[in-house]
Amino acid sequence: MGISLVALLILMLGGDLLEAPPRDLASLVNPTRMLEQMQVRTDEASLIALLQARHEEKPVLDELPGPRGDTEYVKQLLAIRALEAMKSGQALTVLEEIAGEADITLADATAQAIQPLRGADYFRPSGLETLKQAAGMVPPDAGFVLVLDAARGSKTVTVADYFALFQQKMGPAMGALSPPAGLLEQGIKEAEDAIVLALSLVGNIRLDSVTVVCSSDVGTEEDVPYVCLILKGLYDPVRMARVCRGGIGEPLQIEGHAVFHEGDDPAVCLLDEHTAIICWGSGPGSRYIERVLQGMAARKDTALPAHAARAFELIAQKQARMALSGALTNAQKAMIEEAFGEELARSERTPAPAEGAQMELEALRIGLALTKVELFEGYSTADGKLTLAATCQDANAAAQLFAPLSKLEENLRQQLLANMTNIPEAHPFRALFQDVAEGARLWRTMLRDRQVVVQVEPLRLAAPMLMKLGMPTGARRAPAEAVELEEPTLVAPESR
Repeated sequence: MGISLVALLILMLGGDLLEAPPRDLASLVNPTRMLEQMQVRTDEASLIALLQARHEEKPVLDELPGPRGDTEYVKQLLAIRALEAMKSGQALTVLEEIAGEADITLADATAQAIQPLRGADYFRPSGLETLKQAAGMVPPDAGFVLVLDAARGSKTVTVADYFALFQQKMGPAMGALSPPAGLLEQGIKEAEDAIVLALSLVGNIRLDSVTVVCSSDVGTEEDVPYVCLILKGLYDPVRMARVCRGGIGEPLQIEGHAVFHEGDDPAVCLLDEHTAIICWGSGPGSRYIERVLQGMAARKDTALPAHAARAFELIAQKQARMALSGALTNAQKAMIEEAFGEELARSERTPAPAEGAQMELEALRIGLALTKVELFEGYSTADGKLTLAATCQDANAAAQLFAPLSKLEENLRQQLLANMTNIPEAHPFRALFQDVAEGARLWRTMLRDRQVVVQVEPLRLAAPMLMKLGMPTGARRAPAEAVELEEPTLVAPESR
């Protein structure tokens, strides 16, 4: 299943799965099938009776009720979803009662079920709105930021739906590599069982937006570098804290917040029912989460640096699902120049480069050219393309980045074509080679004054990697046509 996860990740980067994000964790399972597996009757009257017989008060969950967690909660949650699918008007009264109860996740699920019955839309905070809130939390020492709008276009999409999409994208070219009969069905069942177990332990989780922050000293020996996730949505902090206590122990008090942290594991801070922070770092103890929380507090009266704010702007300007931006510090640039410069000088002195050395040479030149970039930015679109842009110090620096990028793509295409004679006509990977032979590009590079723009289809670019893994790369595509890239809006980078 590991290779399948790689392929699913590539589909997500390509925009295919990201254009159909799930409403929440519970929407990933088929409620009727899972209730039947739990030996619950799934006719309308029985489901309404199940909800009417629930506990009137939310139980205090100091300990797990059993090895599979709170199964009664899961039955109620799935019953609500099953009644929603039935569009049950008879369930409206009991759903309205649950909507006013203390369990915030069940209340949210009932709100999603009630509004369509009333002819109204379910209110959910937009990803843009929650990303604005997250932007106010990003520490001022952020180096790179990646943001994801998980709310726009979200719908009920199950694990089975994702596997079907996987088959649709990959299936036509699988040929002899098709999975054994029953393997996908087994994978769906195992995934659904794991989700139900998670629901019983932590409750339902709704994800509206994700912000990933890398500190400006990642890769250096300065301070305490970190990577943190700011998750916005809705979850039950009581259930989540209970699970954290069971696996980690009592929380630490850091900057006035409860932080679950042990050893080298990530630090988890449950700010409230709408916000959670997960942080990784290489510093001793919990210094990196302390640095993050201090940075968030310091941001109250200061603007986010332009290189970090750009990712949030791209989400709105390009109506993108995912965007990123950032800049290298002088210390990071110096480190890259030292490492890549020495290796490049040594490679250029080699009189007879070995096969494949030219591509390594171009990669080293790209690395050195990146030290002249003042702003990195990029975003994904619904057609499965990633657009990346690098704004350099001047036009000459941009040309030094453009040239090796173009040569590297050409060298990769030539290597694929050289291997084409070794691929049988019936082989599932033949379509990729044929596309390249007909003029398809692995990525397109454009030079505009001091900016270099690259447009890439992740699935096509990852094809050689998937070939080595033994994973097919999708259906035959029509030869790629020239694409007119949008002119990215330049932002004057800050002096760093």
